[in-house]
Amino acid sequence: MPAKGKYIAGKQVSRWEADTDNVDIEYKNLDTQSIAPVPFFSGRKGCLLKILFLLVFFSAGMILGYMIRRNIHETLIKQKPAVEHLGIKQNYDDSLRQKIQADLNDTANYKDHLNEISKQVMLSGIGTTNKFIEYLISFWSTFPLDSVKMKQYSVLLSYRNYTSKSSSISVLSTIPNTSVVFQAHYNHDNMSGIHPDYIPFNAYSPSGFVRVSVDHMTDMWIHPDYIPFNAYSPSGFVRVSVDHMTDMWIHPDYIPFNAYSPSGFVRVSVDHMTDMWIHPDYIPFNAYSPSGFVRVSVDHMTDMWIHPDYIPFNAYSPSGFVRVSVGHMTDMWIHPDYKPFNAYSPSGFVRVSVDHMTDMCIHPDYIPFNAYSPSGFVRVSVDHMTDMWIHPDYIPFNAYSPSGFVRVSFNTWQEANSSMQIMDAKRFSRLKKLNVTIKKNVVLVKYGKIHPANKVLHAQTEGAAGVILYPDPADYANGQSIVYPKTWWLPGWAVPLSHVRYNLVGDPQTPGYPAINGAPHTLAENADYPKIPVQPIGYDDARYLMSQLGGQTAPDEWRGCLNVSYKTGPGFSDESLQLELDVNNVIERRNISNVIAVIDGKYEKDKFVIIGAHTDSWTKGGVDHATGYSVIWELARGFSALVRDGWRPRRTIMLALWDASKYGHIGSFEWVQEYEKMLGRGAVAYINLDSVIRGNYSFHAEANPLLYSIIKNSTQKVPCTDPDYYDKSVYDMWLERFMDPGKPSQPKINPLNGDSDHTPFEYYLGVPSVSPMYTFNSKIYPHLPTYPAFSTLEDDKEYVETFLDKDTKLEQTVTKIVADMVLLLADSAVLPFDVQNYAQVFDRGKKYLRENEAVISSANVDINVLYSKIDLFIEATKTFAFNVTSINLDSLKESDLYLINDKLLELPRIFINYQGIPGYPQYRHLLLAPHAENLWDDQIFPGIAVTIEQCQTNKECDPLRQQIALLIVSVHQAVEIIQDEIFIRYS
Repeated sequence: MPAKGKYIAGKQVSRWEADTDNVDIEYKNLDTQSIAPVPFFSGRKGCLLKILFLLVFFSAGMILGYMIRRNIHETLIKQKPAVEHLGIKQNYDDSLRQKIQADLNDTANYKDHLNEISKQVMLSGIGTTNKFIEYLISFWSTFPLDSVKMKQYSVLLSYRNYTSKSSSISVLSTIPNTSVVFQAHYNHDNMSGIHPDYIPFNAYSPSGFVRVSVDHMTDMWIHPDYIPFNAYSPSGFVRVSVDHMTDMWIHPDYIPFNAYSPSGFVRVSVDHMTDMWIHPDYIPFNAYSPSGFVRVSVDHMTDMWIHPDYIPFNAYSPSGFVRVSVGHMTDMWIHPDYKPFNAYSPSGFVRVSVDHMTDMCIHPDYIPFNAYSPSGFVRVSVDHMTDMWIHPDYIPFNAYSPSGFVRVSFNTWQEANSSMQIMDAKRFSRLKKLNVTIKKNVVLVKYGKIHPANKVLHAQTEGAAGVILYPDPADYANGQSIVYPKTWWLPGWAVPLSHVRYNLVGDPQTPGYPAINGAPHTLAENADYPKIPVQPIGYDDARYLMSQLGGQTAPDEWRGCLNVSYKTGPGFSDESLQLELDVNNVIERRNISNVIAVIDGKYEKDKFVIIGAHTDSWTKGGVDHATGYSVIWELARGFSALVRDGWRPRRTIMLALWDASKYGHIGSFEWVQEYEKMLGRGAVAYINLDSVIRGNYSFHAEANPLLYSIIKNSTQKVPCTDPDYYDKSVYDMWLERFMDPGKPSQPKINPLNGDSDHTPFEYYLGVPSVSPMYTFNSKIYPHLPTYPAFSTLEDDKEYVETFLDKDTKLEQTVTKIVADMVLLLADSAVLPFDVQNYAQVFDRGKKYLRENEAVISSANVDINVLYSKIDLFIEATKTFAFNVTSINLDSLKESDLYLINDKLLELPRIFINYQGIPGYPQYRHLLLAPHAENLWDDQIFPGIAVTIEQCQTNKECDPLRQQIALLIVSVHQAVEIIQDEIFIRYS
């Protein structure tokens, strides 16, 4: 091994191992010449190039890095857009329709609802109505609804003035001294038809003094417990004779028995003077009255009726009863209906005094008052022998009629130098031609044909001093003498009630805005209701007034069935007679309460299908309001059951109960005004449940054209309950009984009238509305405005069950139809509006325009422009209907579906002019609105109609030109909507 540092040739060593600095050099191929190129990057120039290349590569790297980083950010960090799947999420399901309709067959439910709401008179703004609304909210709050809320408004309502003298209509004789020879009766003279619960009135007319005259030998007590009955009428009662001194009518409540037969009866002996068989089977009965009253005999001069309120009792058994002793002659067991009281104690009872001989405490159906205090009560005098305080909550009056006193004389001027005459409001011009004076006269006007408010307005415009309204038996009794309770026809003592407001704008003191807390109320004199007094009467009283009239014989077409000579007046045939009309009304601000229940939509929560009925009534309202209330109650229960099972509608469903409907649908109008913006964007349709059982002849509907197909579709799925149509649908019967003359293959659907709760939806917002019902045969009774008992005391539960819908089958049928309509509107993916039905409206409109082309031409308007726009729209609706029905739902995205439905919702709003019809700001629809002369009728092209009249009479034609222009623009815009590309894209 070599020593360290020794060099060995050829061996590589480090310099640390070497001892010397010697270096080996090997030369190879020295003989070969090598030529090498000059290096490119050598020298100074090469250094510069190297630096340049480094800069370029560095810059490129920077740019490339930035691009890569940005791309990664957009790809990995930025959220990706949601992938929208084709196909809709929810559509109408017929199995749901079958499920809910199968749940709407419980007769007991409908009877319970009918009974609950018709127990008492439900006048707006009073305690009974408010308590009922609270009860309803508490009950509905147990349903799986998303919300149940009360909406209150402070509005102006009209009542009788109960603290001052009552209203009256009297005829006075001035020879030899002034004396009353006639006074209108709000109870029947012969006591064959007294309803102590309600004495007829017309809203906005004052309270009334009622004198019940029964001859000189009989007096009668009327129980204020709101129970209708006919005095001295044996209908449904058994007469019991007791000795030679007493007889009595006992209502057996459908339990047969023979008087004086001991079988199943207990004999009651009282001293040695009276005996009687009383059935111990807990059956209420009325002495001399079929309405649940017991006659108590007290000495030889007085008897009294005591209402047992249908409480079971055993004669002579003290168990659970209070014994009342009166003098030494009579005793009786009275059940206090589980309310403790002491006989003769006035606490919570009305004390009745009869000639200082008898007194007794009667419970007044939970109405607080002080015995012997006249505050809020009317004193009834009978032959100077009996007096009693009766609560007059419902004495007949006309709502919004002012107070006033008018005395009419043939030739003597007093407070209104005037005479009395008969007139129908449409006959004013005819009266003028007959030289009959209207100014400063009281006019006797028939109910019917047009709304009473319009009749009063006509009378006031012509200078009349007052109006008396009555129902003529030709219309309300079909000229028959057999009337209620044997038939559904109106008896002569009954008085229909009505408001007499001219313009229905909601609360009279907050026109154009809702009466919410803090909103100022206008204090100016209101022109929406009359300035002359108005009072209703029955046709028995009208017969007397008519029989005394002088003047000419009335034209044949004006005559009715009063069985007297119809005269025009003015004046009485006996010049010594005068008419006295004394009306005492008050107008007060009261709180009204709507109830709104909501089932939220799952996919279109901001779209609303609304169903509404009303809670208030003039009387107990067996038809109007109870039938509509029963239907909406069952709908609330039925849809709640679906929600409980996991279903939720595609769109929101709202169930509404309106207050103050009878005062001119104030409750619904105030709510619409408060939520106008929300409803204007989102309300799909409104279904109005107002008096849904007006007869039992056939189904019938009033509707917006867009909803025609929905009604027909739903009625085809519900079987008819009429035994003559047992194997057919409701639609089949409807088509046969009310065929459309213009389209014999279709049933007739009428336009909506102007005095119900659909008005603010249809005519103010442009929300398509429908009012379904069962009705009478209008072909046989063409002059009958509605069912005969409308707004009278006869309109109660018994009236419905006896003459209209005994087993509630018709109410069930309407409920099933409406349930399917709600499902179609709330669940259908594409809104089921049929725009082709607009053709019927425009055909009618073109006919009207042609009838008035002379006036239109005088205004320098080329009406052909409008005709061409209408023709273009009608053609476009046909194409549109085809495109909508051809939409492939499987290829439709939810976002596009939403756009399609928005366009459909926009279409009916196109015809809304937010300035309103000239003179009628509450009506903003350019195609249809309530008739200016009749709230019960409609007017085609209402803006044009009003301004045509102005152009004719005042030669002011600019408003006419403007209304025609507005309609042209609206039709043009409607064409643009239905020709939108989105409807073609998916067809």
